[in-house]
Amino acid sequence: MTVPIAPLDPRGRLAALADPGTVRIDAAAGASAHLARFGIEARDDDGVVTATASIGGRRVLAAAQDERFLRGAVGANHGRALADLFARAIERRPDAVVLAMASGGVRLHEANAAELALARALRALVDARVAGIPVLAIAAGDVFGGASVLAAACDRLALLPGVRYGLSGPAVIEAARGRGEIAADDASAVEEVFGAAARARAGIADLVDDDVSALRAWIDVAIRNTAP
Repeated sequence: MTVPIAPLDPRGRLAALADPGTVRIDAAAGASAHLARFGIEARDDDGVVTATASIGGRRVLAAAQDERFLRGAVGANHGRALADLFARAIERRPDAVVLAMASGGVRLHEANAAELALARALRALVDARVAGIPVLAIAAGDVFGGASVLAAACDRLALLPGVRYGLSGPAVIEAARGRGEIAADDASAVEEVFGAAARARAGIADLVDDDVSALRAWIDVAIRNTAP
C-alpha cells in the first residue's frame, strides 16, 4: 500500500518519515513581526517545523516547510530556525539532517531580514556538510527561489513526482523575459523545464515515488553513500 507524504502537513511528513514515536518537535520558530502591516496573520511556527527523530534507527535532525502558509516562503524567523538546526547538527553530530522542503523562496514581505536569514541558513548548511554531516533534502512540494539554492547545496536531493524545481519560476521568467522565453500557462513547457522528471533526467536530483517506504529507503542509501 502506497503511503504518500505530499498531502500531509509538516508534522505529518516528519512523523511519516521517522521511526514510530521518535519525533520530538522543537520550540516554534516564532511569529513574524513583519506581516501584520500586510494584513496577514502570522503563525507561531512561521511556516517551518524542526525536530529530532530517528529514521531507520539513525539519529537525525529534521525540518519540514509548510507550503500552505505563504507558499512556504522563508521569513526571518523561518530562516533562523533552519540555521539553528544546522548549528545544532554540528554540536550534536547526528547521522544526518533531513529536510522536507516546499517553498517559493524568500518571503518578500520581509525583504532584507529574510534574505539575510536564508543566507545564514545556507552558510550553516555548508558548515554542517564540512563537519561531515550528510544533509539530505526531499522536495515534497514546489521549490523555487532561495529555497532551491538551499536544496541544491545539500548532499542529495529527491524530488517527488509532480514537484517543480528551479531558481526562478515560470511566472517570474515570463514577466521578465516574455512568453517567447516560456509561457507560464503552458503546462507541458513548464513540466519540460521545471518538472521533477526533467530535473532527474538532467542529473540534478533523484526522482523518488511519493511513498513513505521508498523515501525511507532513499534516505538510507543517501546517508550510507554520503557518510564521511
